[in-house]
Amino acid sequence: MREIENINNIDNNIENNIENSIDNSIDNNIDVGQYEYQNAAVNNYQHKKLVDMNTTVPFKLYENMSKSLFALDQVFPDSSDDIIMMGGEFNQNMTLTSRKRSTTVYQPNINQLNDIVYLFTDPEIVKTMKDYHKRYDEHLDKLAEKYPPETHPLEARILKVAKNNSEIMKDPDVYELTSGFSEYTITYKTSVMDMPSPAFVIMENGKKKTVIDMPRYKRFMENHVFLDQLEDKQNFFINEYIPYAKKMKAGTLTSEDAERYNVAYANHMVKQKRYFEEIISYNPKNDPDIAENKVCRDNGQFVQNWTGPRFGKMVLETVNQNIRLMDNGWPAADITFLNQLQGMKKKVDAIASEKGKAYTEAEKKAAKDLKKKMKSAYESIMNEKVTSPEDRMSKLENIGESVKDYSKLITGYRVRKNNKKNLITIGEESLNWLYDEAKGRKVFRAEVGKNKDFDNHIKNSTYEETNRFDMQVQGFLREADKEAYTNSQLHSDIIEYDREEDNHDLYDEAFKKPDESDRELNIPLGNAVQVQIVRDKKAYNKIKNKYIELADFTDNKTDKYVENDNIGMEMKEFVKARISSRLRRAAKGQSNLALVNKTPLGHGIRAVTDAILLKFEDDHLRNNMKKWQSKFPVYRLSIEGEKQLQTFADYYDEKEKAGGVLNPEREQFYRQKIYDQTVSMIPMMNKVFASVENKKIHDQLQQDEVIMDDQFCIHPAAQRGAKTLYSSLNAYKTGLENGWSMDDIPYIAVFNMLIKEKDVQTTVGYTTELEGYENREPLQYGSDAEKEFFERMRALSNEIKEKPIKSAKDRDKFIDKMNSLVEEGINNHYHSTDSIARYYQQLKLRQFDRSLNIGMGREVPFYENPVLVGDDRRLAPIMSDLTAARTDKWWSKESTVHENLRKAAEGLQKFMKENPAPGADADKKTLMEYSTQYLAKLDAVQHFSKLYQEAREGASTEGGKDRLRGARDIYSFAEREKVELLERMKTKTKEFETINDLRKAAITEKMISAIQKLANMNAMPLTDGGKRKMADWAADIMTGRFALSKTSGSQAVNDMGTELMKSSIKNNSDFKKIIKSYLNDKTMTPAKLVEELTGDGILRHLKESASNFKKFEGKLKERQDKLKEFETKHLRNKAKLDEADNKKIAEKANKKAAGKHP
Repeated sequence: MREIENINNIDNNIENNIENSIDNSIDNNIDVGQYEYQNAAVNNYQHKKLVDMNTTVPFKLYENMSKSLFALDQVFPDSSDDIIMMGGEFNQNMTLTSRKRSTTVYQPNINQLNDIVYLFTDPEIVKTMKDYHKRYDEHLDKLAEKYPPETHPLEARILKVAKNNSEIMKDPDVYELTSGFSEYTITYKTSVMDMPSPAFVIMENGKKKTVIDMPRYKRFMENHVFLDQLEDKQNFFINEYIPYAKKMKAGTLTSEDAERYNVAYANHMVKQKRYFEEIISYNPKNDPDIAENKVCRDNGQFVQNWTGPRFGKMVLETVNQNIRLMDNGWPAADITFLNQLQGMKKKVDAIASEKGKAYTEAEKKAAKDLKKKMKSAYESIMNEKVTSPEDRMSKLENIGESVKDYSKLITGYRVRKNNKKNLITIGEESLNWLYDEAKGRKVFRAEVGKNKDFDNHIKNSTYEETNRFDMQVQGFLREADKEAYTNSQLHSDIIEYDREEDNHDLYDEAFKKPDESDRELNIPLGNAVQVQIVRDKKAYNKIKNKYIELADFTDNKTDKYVENDNIGMEMKEFVKARISSRLRRAAKGQSNLALVNKTPLGHGIRAVTDAILLKFEDDHLRNNMKKWQSKFPVYRLSIEGEKQLQTFADYYDEKEKAGGVLNPEREQFYRQKIYDQTVSMIPMMNKVFASVENKKIHDQLQQDEVIMDDQFCIHPAAQRGAKTLYSSLNAYKTGLENGWSMDDIPYIAVFNMLIKEKDVQTTVGYTTELEGYENREPLQYGSDAEKEFFERMRALSNEIKEKPIKSAKDRDKFIDKMNSLVEEGINNHYHSTDSIARYYQQLKLRQFDRSLNIGMGREVPFYENPVLVGDDRRLAPIMSDLTAARTDKWWSKESTVHENLRKAAEGLQKFMKENPAPGADADKKTLMEYSTQYLAKLDAVQHFSKLYQEAREGASTEGGKDRLRGARDIYSFAEREKVELLERMKTKTKEFETINDLRKAAITEKMISAIQKLANMNAMPLTDGGKRKMADWAADIMTGRFALSKTSGSQAVNDMGTELMKSSIKNNSDFKKIIKSYLNDKTMTPAKLVEELTGDGILRHLKESASNFKKFEGKLKERQDKLKEFETKHLRNKAKLDEADNKKIAEKANKKAAGKHP
């Protein structure tokens, strides 16, 4: 009950976030289901058309376009003259404009100032420039034919940049677009004008000589990011900003569009930060290419521009500021205005402090007054967090009057300075226009601040979980308990009726109606889930309390139905994984739905767990677990899957409490833990899938009703199968090995799911039965283009799998390629299942916080310190329980029984680490040698595990329970490994039917070898080393004798294993005395020694004298008695439960016969 009483304190951080989001919606009378913020200013604002490109020429933009090739004519030696000619033609056009009247406007620029742009409306100039643009495009097309990407990749990249810019210039909104995203123009202009050329200055015969060296130039450009940063900027402008801006202008922008743009811009800024940090680091002292490249030797182009204040450092400073502003909560769409606002601050400061005569005294005074006036509002914008659209609007309104004052001041200065009464500026000044645009545009809640509303609403959403839990509880209850449950207040409170009907229940009190929410959560496979929005906190907390109550109810009923023997404890673990653990996790805000918002594994194991028939009647579950838990480990897979989800829940909770980023030690702890759990689950998962593919095993499972539907329905190739689990576990394994972040790996998992789903749909189709899988067709596609597309997807998937990431650039490249391919598949309708692609797109929105954390230096883009890998890591989760610290506080020394088990487990772990399993092509001898050694380790672990479980049965402390669970789990692990070991041996030979046959064969072979070695001795040994060898061979012979006997000796060997049995014999005092007597006997010979060791006398003597064997025989009888006791107790309990069920069934039948409904 304490857990219920303290439910509100389960996680203060999460609860506070939830309550704050609810409070805001109630206190401010804002509907958090309406994600668009509007006020009167927004509703009345009309976007201003600045320049009509059909009748106006912004000459500066054409000039930038023309110079993009002129500066790089040496890259295209065959066409250099034509390029120069095009440049000359543009210069003639410039001469023409000098005689025409123009209008001066000021366009926003990244350096927080303004570019002067001359607008020409003269029809002659307009026509001249349109014609020039047409010829320019034709020239680019000819160059593209000469320099195709297959043979001239670098030249093709440069041409593509020029062609893209030319296409941008054709957009009728180009002036507004380049004004709204001021970063593009200066980046393009500076980059193309200062792009390093193929000219290198070298020393020849003691003199400097300029040479054109294209091979060197191509290597140079490959190893430096001068062109990369421009491509990145242009691609963002074309693919992200322009579509966003056009939707915004048309009024069709959605909340998801705004979120996506925020994420894309944050990612873009992080890349630009990396690019310019690298560019600024270029140094001619340690880079011969930089030192000798002609452009890089130019002080203006390289020192002042690329690495200096006029471009490189200015860009980096701006990027860092933009990342900080977004980290404070400003939307990406506001960044251009905020950059210009900073320019306004610098300009005002400069005018106010100016000592010369550039400004009048009146202008200086106005600047000083403005500086004082804007101080508080400006600092609030630049330094404080933006928490909501209302807060954003308040900050903008507070600076508004200062912006207008500045526009008036600077416009008056320009008119006075230039004596141009006809000066036209954008809304008086570019900052003014940007301010109006920022204040007037529609803003979505999801794009302002580090918006947690969606995450909190997902944590609150319980629709899917509630109905599923209720059905599962009713499914596992015995007949005698079902009616009492369905008539209980608990059931009445927990069940959710049709939300569209008029039934009033606890959910109607707690949550708003579905039509009041316009957000959905996409899941990897299946229909999207409506996001629930809390209406009343008290009612919502009551639901969470009911979850805990239902979990307690489930655990109590399981205790009533199940004994505490080994199989009973496994059954209880499974019920917890299926129902009660998930309920408790959901009550803490980390339901499967909440987790699936962050990792596809949130829905991964469910396809397996929920398909298992959970039925206690007729010992159905008990008998199936007894029979199949090692051969078909679906129950253990489900248990481990829930444990992993709890680890994810702990990870995300701890990250949230830490502000979104864990310290390196805690991050590495969770990375290793998730990895260990993953690699322990993968063999079980593969075994389960292989079993349902096997017709013989499938039919046996079907007969035993292990799975509710056809047993094949859980296979990844089935319609509702575990594709998510299969793709995700493999992605987490390789992703963590290759240095990927836990927040990036989900993209790899879902990317692989898209490939897997296509393979399934084109070969198997929609089937849930094995027959459909057996009749699968060859892989086929709708077109050659589709086939080529999926070949590219597979190639990228394989590259990600095989190549560890070594740099941020590697990470960016892989993520960009995945994003691009998923988008291409969506646009061309290649993906078989839309829900997977939608889920991928939804996950991309989660990149926002991660990108900002990388940009702010709080988080790394990849992990250089890899996780610990190796087959032994499969044991790590078990070892964590097995070695759990004591919590009883009164005993600190490790018990002998625990020490023996721990050492045996560590020995097994060491063997697994140092001895990888032979591959499928290994021969029988190699596999037999490995199997013999591995089996001995597994036997020892199981032997000591049984001893520990018997000694610590009924452990009551938390630490004791953990260690006991570890002992049970390592026993089960060894049992599963033995099944696999035997099956592998059966692929090489048919000699062994059971694991005992394999053990006996190994012992026999070792015994015969020992006999031969003793018989081949020329004389009895005299040296200490020889004596030790003889004793060792003798112990091998005696181990074999015990194993082959038909008494408890063979049972002892099967229980202890060969390694432990041999050690026990060697340490036996009577054995030592016998060996010593043989060595002291002057008449003893090797042949006689063999005769002695193979006779019955020594075997009988050791059995009678060895206390170990007497103890074992006593322990064996004790175990058998214990099993009988458990069985008797179980049968009595079963009879009692059956009687209650039959009584309830009879009552219902009588009521029905009497015409009454129960």
